[in-house]
Amino acid sequence: DPETWELALDRLSTLANPDARAVIWLSMIDAVRDGLLDVTDVLRRAPLQADGEDEALRPSAVAGLRGMLRFVPRELIDDVARPLASQVTSFLGDADRVRLDAWLPMVADLYGRGTPSEAERECVTGLLDNPLVSIDHRWSLITALAAQGEWGEAEIEEFRRSHDATGRGAMRAALALAARPGVEEEVTEQLWSDLSLTNERANALIAGLHMPTHAPAHSATRYVASIVAAWQARPLHMAIKLAEGMFPGDVDIADGGAADHPVVVAITKFLDECQLEPALRRVVTECQDETVRRLLRQEETLAHHKPSA
Repeated sequence: DPETWELALDRLSTLANPDARAVIWLSMIDAVRDGLLDVTDVLRRAPLQADGEDEALRPSAVAGLRGMLRFVPRELIDDVARPLASQVTSFLGDADRVRLDAWLPMVADLYGRGTPSEAERECVTGLLDNPLVSIDHRWSLITALAAQGEWGEAEIEEFRRSHDATGRGAMRAALALAARPGVEEEVTEQLWSDLSLTNERANALIAGLHMPTHAPAHSATRYVASIVAAWQARPLHMAIKLAEGMFPGDVDIADGGAADHPVVVAITKFLDECQLEPALRRVVTECQDETVRRLLRQEETLAHHKPSA
């Protein structure tokens, strides 16, 4: 009920029982997903409760908050992300490694959305030199910088050579390179066409392709034209990876609603007209359901924040 959620958003971290807190966090995430709570209100108030969590629960609470960002429409992203980034940055002033590990994925995610402030830029670049920041998190920050066009191929390769000259470092660099503006067509073509891609490289390219700085998918034409042949030509695990990872689900309500968005219309037609293997149909249907849910939540959020006529 509303009174319970008000208490949770303001005092959740003070609840003594960690199991009860974990259940409430999961319920809160589900309530935002299902449109029962306003995502912008939760993202404004819940981070303080997440920071007050114990070391075991804080990472999952932060991950849940990160997942909510997909329900914020592009029109509102700076109104939401910039204050949120400022709040998260305030948690990092004297943070130990454990607190940094929990919050840095959110820092990188927010930096890759909208137009970061100069204070955010200083924070992110400063964190790259912080000895408490792990190499994994440094790569996340570099990927966000690359997605904003602030790091190019030369800077990424220099960092890899000097800080992470390993096979894993090569995959991290591939992700950052795929996140750069303007490489979407090249990355997309490689994923659809290159049958020699390893799991690790495919994961990296897909993650880079779905950075929030890349334009939302306006068309599902390539997916519809390519997925059946790609599915048949690859081992099942790689086929599922492509079916999920290449689904054009990075949609925004500005391009159409849950009923008439070009992606929703094209995928619905594809499902209705094509005879698909059951496993492929299940993957596509699940991705379509999530896309519709994303648009519905964005539409509700936008309507909630639009001034009355």
